[in-house]
Amino acid sequence: QLLIILNSKSMRNFRSFLQINPNNQEIYAGFWVRLCATFIDMIITAPIIWAAFHIIGFDMTSLPTVEQMLEGIQPAETTKKRIADFVSWIISIAYSVYFITSKQQATPGKRIMNIYIATKDGRKLTVNRCFSSFFASILSGLLLGVGFVMIANKKEKTALHDLICNTRVFYGKK
Repeated sequence: QLLIILNSKSMRNFRSFLQINPNNQEIYAGFWVRLCATFIDMIITAPIIWAAFHIIGFDMTSLPTVEQMLEGIQPAETTKKRIADFVSWIISIAYSVYFITSKQQATPGKRIMNIYIATKDGRKLTVNRCFSSFFASILSGLLLGVGFVMIANKKEKTALHDLICNTRVFYGKK
């Protein structure tokens, strides 16, 4: 009776849910798992960025509150703010490029979520392609997030920046 259960369609669906890959085919990572990985990476990089802000002497209390930003109040453009913005960009880019071009092909957040980034044919990303993907992902966000929402509607779970850079996000560890 156990054999019947293990061979049943429900067991295949359960294996698919767990991302167990019996046919050794690539399984694309979807929207929610990628979003979770991004939030984990943000939690990891935030203290590094805050420490850098402290080192350069940027006072984060000078930034407007969420309520003020919703009212249209923008932060004052000072030299320290421009430097802080630049430093946060450099840290974010370096974090992404370093980890994605590593042997694991994934940031710590992606590793925790058991996903990795590769070219469409499964090859490791070059530094140039990783830079391109990082900046193309900004375009995905600038389009009111539509570039990211595309993941939910595409067979290969591709965002706009994946299509631009010919990358895919797969389940599994490298």
